[in-house]
Amino acid sequence: MSELELARLLPVLYRLRDAERGGPLEALLRLAEQQARLVRADIEGLWDDFFVETSAEWVVPYIGDLVSNIPLHEGVVGRRADVARTIHYRRRKGVRPMLEQLAAAVTGWSAHAVATFELCGWTQNVNHHRPQATLVRVGDPDPVSRRVVDELDLIDSAFEVTPHTVDVRTMTRTEGRYGIRKVAFFLWRLEAFRLEDATARRVAAADPLRYTFSPLGGPMRLFVPEVDLEEDPETEEAEQNQVVGEPNVRGPLRRLAFHRRKDELYGAGKTVFVGGITNTANLVCRDLSDWTAAGFPLPPAGKIAVDVRLGRILYGTAPASAPLVTYCYGFPAQIGGGPYARYRRLELEPGKRHFAAADPLDDTSGFDLVVRVPADAATPAAAVATWAGSAAERTLIELADNRTYQLPGAGLTLNAAVGRELVIQAQNGLRPVLVGDIKVNGLDEGALTLDGLLVSGTLQLLGELERLDIRHCTFVPGIGLDADGRATSPSTPSLDGAASNKPRTVTISRSIIGPIRLPADLQELTISDSIVDAPDPGGGASRVAIAANAAGTAAGPTATLERVTVLGAARLRELRLGSSSIFAGPLNCERTQAGCVRYSWFDPAVSHTPRRFRCQPDLARESAPASEEAAVLQRVRPFFTSTRYGEPAYAQLSIWCPSEIAAGAEDGSEMGAYSSLKQPQREANLRVRLEEYLPFGLEPGLVYVT
Repeated sequence: MSELELARLLPVLYRLRDAERGGPLEALLRLAEQQARLVRADIEGLWDDFFVETSAEWVVPYIGDLVSNIPLHEGVVGRRADVARTIHYRRRKGVRPMLEQLAAAVTGWSAHAVATFELCGWTQNVNHHRPQATLVRVGDPDPVSRRVVDELDLIDSAFEVTPHTVDVRTMTRTEGRYGIRKVAFFLWRLEAFRLEDATARRVAAADPLRYTFSPLGGPMRLFVPEVDLEEDPETEEAEQNQVVGEPNVRGPLRRLAFHRRKDELYGAGKTVFVGGITNTANLVCRDLSDWTAAGFPLPPAGKIAVDVRLGRILYGTAPASAPLVTYCYGFPAQIGGGPYARYRRLELEPGKRHFAAADPLDDTSGFDLVVRVPADAATPAAAVATWAGSAAERTLIELADNRTYQLPGAGLTLNAAVGRELVIQAQNGLRPVLVGDIKVNGLDEGALTLDGLLVSGTLQLLGELERLDIRHCTFVPGIGLDADGRATSPSTPSLDGAASNKPRTVTISRSIIGPIRLPADLQELTISDSIVDAPDPGGGASRVAIAANAAGTAAGPTATLERVTVLGAARLRELRLGSSSIFAGPLNCERTQAGCVRYSWFDPAVSHTPRRFRCQPDLARESAPASEEAAVLQRVRPFFTSTRYGEPAYAQLSIWCPSEIAAGAEDGSEMGAYSSLKQPQREANLRVRLEEYLPFGLEPGLVYVT
């Protein structure tokens, strides 16, 4: 019903008289039409509400009740998608391909199900012959050595085919896997991020033959991106019956698998590619662990050797320049600089639980000057020079590739007039690398934003700066990495701010950063969903992550830390709020009468904090007998898979980490930087669904591969 439709139905005489009196009748009919349109829209929407794909959000739970759908944690999987799959799953209940699809859908991880009784060795029976389950063959004293090499490489992995003796222990993540009634679900938690046309790192200036995929020069395990199962254009049954294989999971790439599948994995647009080498005949897969040893054999002229486990490239003939490489690396989450979608700001949609991009990253309408590298300027230094010579109040410098940019020897210096704002960001989905220091000198009452960058250097605040925002950036802890992956300058801070009389604010979100040195007179330091890492300098020296000086004797600024992993000591003037965080070092605050720390872990023996609420190990100690207090303190502490930057599982909580920390955040997720992953909720979702869909009598077990 269009607007004023009722008024047009009136006789002309009434409309003319109504117009003479100012249109009171028309205004009344307008109100009636508005209500009529609402009623009509509601009636038309009833048809859409019959289908889960088009129904209103409030209708989805009712449709779920009709099919007896058990609700899951909505922070991990959307209720609409879960309800929509219910009938599809029940029609194929108990089938292994369906269980793999179910596990991947409710967790968001790559998943592979293995009925481990098929891998149990047994005595052969003439009525039921299973040669693949033979542990010892008659007349064969060493049967394993006669099997194919690839089978040996897959032993104890998710895709092994070698039989095992029966294990009667209860199935856990590390033991009791092989039994008659056991089904193991292998889960790959790490994401695989793809970088295209990134600059390979030359190991040494005097060595033109050795390069690394890592732009920092350290070892890097290459990963395989997740590949969906192939679809049959004629029938869906072929897809539904396919079992997940090694090419279908986002896991680390094996040397032997790369050697056997070179044509599938190597090449332009594929998983791995080294610029200039297009023919796989010129590619050799090798173990380059000892590639600098005397007498180490080089590849033939014109060929290269690639080690996918260490991320190394060895040339037989020196290339003219550093090659551009394409590869995938593994990491737990979308934090730090990485080739993933980013947004300036997310806001909750009205009436919904989903967040939408309120300020898209590619929206440049609010900037007076936009300089793109390398389109408008060849280097970041040239782009900064263009900005400094302009009068623009708001400037955007955007880096539009994945290459490495060497900053000038003295660093990239930002000098500007009062009150200007500068944003230096990577183009959405890209991760450029800046090697060198960035010096902010003269941005008085101005603002600086860094977004999506990987910086191998120090950000020095030499002049007064009103606001500094660091989003989705990585400031390499320890500045750089050596050939073994150790920090080259573990004591050098990533953020160094000189003392200032003007209040300033520093905000760090979804980033990885090394030691922070900021004065106490800073107005506020806000860190969220980030990792602050002070690498171990060795020699028994202390690791100071946040403070005003390197020794950690001077307190840093007033801070707010939410969902942060701090690897090192933190000394603050005041902790206004510390929530769902891990302080893997002493936490000392000068002002304890103000502020609060909640749902976090710290060592109470060496920490001095404001009031606490449901923190660990305090909470576990209160509920334990006095005789077990020492054991509780020893048990309830964080364990990490790795604390060395550059490794795939960097700062990831270990599978041995106690549940008080692994599920101790405010919302039941893990404490620390990866709280937003909701990993405990993902596991709980999977266990709920397996209880419903797994065949009766089978015992499920979850095995974390990464």
